[in-house]
Amino acid sequence: MPSTIAPFIAARPCPAVDARATICAACTTASSTTRAASASRSRDRRASRFARVKRYATVECHRWIWLWLGDAADVDPTLIPDTHWLDDPDWTCTPPGYLHDDVDYQLINDNLLDFSHLSYVRPEPLGGSEAYAQLRSQGEPLERGLRITRWFMDHPPAPFVEYLLRDGAIEFRRCQAVTPERENASHYFFAQPRNFDRDKPEVSEALFKSVLRAFEEDRQIITAQARRVAADGSFEPLPCALDSALVQFRQLMARHRAAENGPAVGSMTTTIAE
Repeated sequence: MPSTIAPFIAARPCPAVDARATICAACTTASSTTRAASASRSRDRRASRFARVKRYATVECHRWIWLWLGDAADVDPTLIPDTHWLDDPDWTCTPPGYLHDDVDYQLINDNLLDFSHLSYVRPEPLGGSEAYAQLRSQGEPLERGLRITRWFMDHPPAPFVEYLLRDGAIEFRRCQAVTPERENASHYFFAQPRNFDRDKPEVSEALFKSVLRAFEEDRQIITAQARRVAADGSFEPLPCALDSALVQFRQLMARHRAAENGPAVGSMTTTIAE
């Protein structure tokens, strides 16, 4: 089997090709965005004119790398969401997290927009009481997003918040990015900045473990949803009143997809059952 079929793993710099080239540890084939692959384990430095790597426009911002798959001339860094907490010196952050889910990315978005599931899917450690689940969210449509507001007053906090409570107010931010890989596979990146206990790495580690455990619990439910949808191609979800944010966000994504590629298939119905 040709070694070039092996996945590109354990990449390291390859200055023999050029300053921006990398070499794969699996097949020792170097590639560059500016020229053809030219170093191989056979020591034959003659590069095939077909052995080229496509280059995409990227912007690095607040520890994220944003990738544009379209025309590089269309890159607009002003569209990048603000996540300055990730590298703001007045904040600290959990270790970066990553999950690969074999589901449509929209199911992950649905989960992130529905905070009512915390009380049922993951009551420990991120969840809360049933009163939290019944709390209605307020959705505010934005040009390129949706702002969800929930005020939970005069009730015990969720277990992980209670563990971290200090004198005075504390503030968290959740920075999450869901990137489709293909129709039924997605990349999920996440981190949790905070403005307290900045000099305590043990707090970051404990918080990271709690979040990761919760997301793994979510993954089981989301994967079960995906299997159900796959088993019945005619399945059409019927949202309830608590799903208003999910419906609005799916509609927003459908409009943006239509503007770029044409109408999407399988958008959620707009009927909401009270």
